[in-house]
Amino acid sequence: MILMAASSIAPSRATLHYVNNSGIITLARSVPIENIIDERGIKLRGKIDRVGPCPRCGGDDRFAINTKKQVWLCRGCAPEGGDGIKLVQHLDDISFPEACEQLSGETFSSKANKAAKPQINPAHKPTAKATAPAQSRIAPTSFPPRTPPDEEGKPFFVVAGDEGPARRDDESRRHVYRQGGVPIHIKIIKTNKKASNAYRVTDVDGTTGWQFEKQDGFKTISYFVGDDDPFETDQAALYWPEGEKDVETLARLGLPAFTFGGTGDGLPQGCEQYVTDRSVVILADNDVGGRKHAEAKAALAATVAASVRVIHFPELDNKQDVTDWIDAGHTAGELAERVEDTEYWQPAVADALAEEDDDTVGRAPKQADVLINLAQSAELFHTPSGDGYADIAINDHRETWLIRSKGFRRWLTRRFFEETGGAPNSDALQSALNVIEARAHFDAPEREVHIRVGGLDGRLYLDLTDDQWRAVEIDATGWRIIGEPPVRFRRTSGMKPISPPVEGAKIDALRAFLNVKDDADFVLVVAWALAALRNCGPYPVLALSGEQGSAKSTFSTVLRALVDPNTSPLRALPHSDRDLFIAANNGHVLAFDNVSGLPSWISDTLCRLATGGGFSVRQLFTDQDEVLFEATRPVILNGIEDVVTRPDLADRAVLLTLEPIPEEKRRPEAEFWVAF
Repeated sequence: MILMAASSIAPSRATLHYVNNSGIITLARSVPIENIIDERGIKLRGKIDRVGPCPRCGGDDRFAINTKKQVWLCRGCAPEGGDGIKLVQHLDDISFPEACEQLSGETFSSKANKAAKPQINPAHKPTAKATAPAQSRIAPTSFPPRTPPDEEGKPFFVVAGDEGPARRDDESRRHVYRQGGVPIHIKIIKTNKKASNAYRVTDVDGTTGWQFEKQDGFKTISYFVGDDDPFETDQAALYWPEGEKDVETLARLGLPAFTFGGTGDGLPQGCEQYVTDRSVVILADNDVGGRKHAEAKAALAATVAASVRVIHFPELDNKQDVTDWIDAGHTAGELAERVEDTEYWQPAVADALAEEDDDTVGRAPKQADVLINLAQSAELFHTPSGDGYADIAINDHRETWLIRSKGFRRWLTRRFFEETGGAPNSDALQSALNVIEARAHFDAPEREVHIRVGGLDGRLYLDLTDDQWRAVEIDATGWRIIGEPPVRFRRTSGMKPISPPVEGAKIDALRAFLNVKDDADFVLVVAWALAALRNCGPYPVLALSGEQGSAKSTFSTVLRALVDPNTSPLRALPHSDRDLFIAANNGHVLAFDNVSGLPSWISDTLCRLATGGGFSVRQLFTDQDEVLFEATRPVILNGIEDVVTRPDLADRAVLLTLEPIPEEKRRPEAEFWVAF
């Protein structure tokens, strides 16, 4: 039944053009994912987004498919999900070829059409052995002049030798391009996966150094590792992957490999001369951009190479490459077999693959498509409640934004302007956000997002809320400020930065700003503040009482500024449970000023907020969907009278009575806050 469903939308066996096994894979992928589910008797609810128990691990509503995007996931046993082929692999615990055979009804064989393969590239015309690669063998005697800097000193220049610019904390790895063994170009990959490039130049005073921008006239050379020039090898195949990391992987296997960088680096003029009269194997990354880049390389190489093969890895996840394939346990021998069993590249085949990958060929891409493509530089994920988030790199630091937030929309709009010089229309932006949010929900991992305080692996993290998105990491050995904490924080309106901590400071310094009557009360206040810095509850409720002039409001503001500063630190009591939990969703500490009494409903809600609880309301413009608010938060209450009267809230509260401050001990408010 599955095969019959596929045959209605896929070419017949008589007309299907096989390029090795790609036709079988295409036929397998054409089977609707809902047919796979229905054929197996798996019961799901819904039409487009269908949910229900997982057929492998059970649970309630943890398994889901999307019939429009043709993807699935299980939040229990397979949060990464995938397409229909991945689903069959997961359900039956079988390999990629076996899943393709089951869905297509065809035999997945590496020997398909082998007899028809030509022995050489028919378009090739033998030439004299080129000497163009000699530029990578002859060491330079001098380096090009430095680009004159502008008023801001750009492009930046540093004095350094062969080792290149000094390594920074945010550097993940570097790839050194050498000419005759001499480093002339270094690509630096940062921890946020962004790349910067340094080029060897000579300053006006003759000093050798590196500038962080390509100078005029720079001629790109190939990247390879080790002392053996791949262009001098006698091995039959010369491997051309996309990135430098892949070259290093292949070199470890003893395979001659080179590259000029990934898709963002483009193809330098004359790069095809490196492969004159050689048998070239191009290894494509498993995404649309990677496949197009591979076809562009093949079109150039085919004009001079003896033969060209393009190797695809459809069994990999999106955006993975040959390094991921090798890391999965495959060997050089298996790669050689795949090369041997792959047809030689032909322009007609390349055109067919291009049409399959992108139906927008021949026309300008839509604004929504451009926006979706630009968003690929963001790292997407979703929270346990299903909200989509994105990690984005801005000015060498990581920021985390809700996909529906103004922060992410501003970033995406700016990226569109940088790419096109124009502004996206609102419909295109909304359509793109819908797709990006769906990808975050179905195709990305699940992570917790915290506000102000988070925890992981026995460590606490306090968000400083500064422009660099730094945090304080706290563990049993002490504290330190770090640039990219392993937990994610979100920012809400009104949040203010916390002053970075200072080594050697004493907690006793805080006492001068709090109107406590004795050491016992001060210890209780410090205990409350320490509890508020934990990443989970229960939290004590701090209830302050005292007559007029006892600095109750200032006391509350100081404590909130210490843990969770806000532009509006003190607020009136809300009028409903919903308003209270919305406030808790947008701040870590809740401070309520001049409370004259606590109705029973709000006393009960504060109890739930101190120990952990939630609140749900119907989502607007829907009949069934709920909006859930769940939070555990530290709370401060202050008032003239003792407002905590119900026993359940009193059990959760720290009660302090403040004494009036004599007139001679009062300080001007401006002077007080400057000192604080």
